[in-house]
Amino acid sequence: MIFVEETDTRFSIKESSIPNAGWGCFANTLLKKNSWLEIIGVYVTTGGIADQCTHYAKRYKFAGSPKMTAKIVPMGYGGMVNHSDNPVLQNCNLEYAAGLNKRSEHAGQVIYRFIRDILPDEELIGNYGPNIAQEIKKVNNNLEFVDDNKKEIERFLKFNLYGMPQLIKNLSHL
Repeated sequence: MIFVEETDTRFSIKESSIPNAGWGCFANTLLKKNSWLEIIGVYVTTGGIADQCTHYAKRYKFAGSPKMTAKIVPMGYGGMVNHSDNPVLQNCNLEYAAGLNKRSEHAGQVIYRFIRDILPDEELIGNYGPNIAQEIKKVNNNLEFVDDNKKEIERFLKFNLYGMPQLIKNLSHL
């Protein structure tokens, strides 16, 4: 068994400023342009059993090498950096950086490089690429669809037709 622990004190986790993103990674201190955040985690062979068994983390895995023979299942702050298509919001980029002095023995070759200075309490925001961007848009569109339909259903129930509010109340106890 391997123990992986995030020890980089330059970061913390808070609620993201991006709608529907959940939590995000925030700077605790001034982060200078061209410094980086290591992505710590474990490698799994692309398409292998461990890759399949960590399917729940599919959206969060990183290509572990330019040849795509391995993926990184992130287990630290690097897995908490959120995505935006808006280049104005982006303050870091994913890159392969072999040969860097690693802070963690659990870091691979993939890092987030800061493309400008990042101020304390500022959220780290990158770009996951076009495939993930499309997936995020679909999820957000579905959330809006559900919210809109929920409002319509609530409005319909206020008419109190056919005893539906009572029926729904009765069914909720089952």
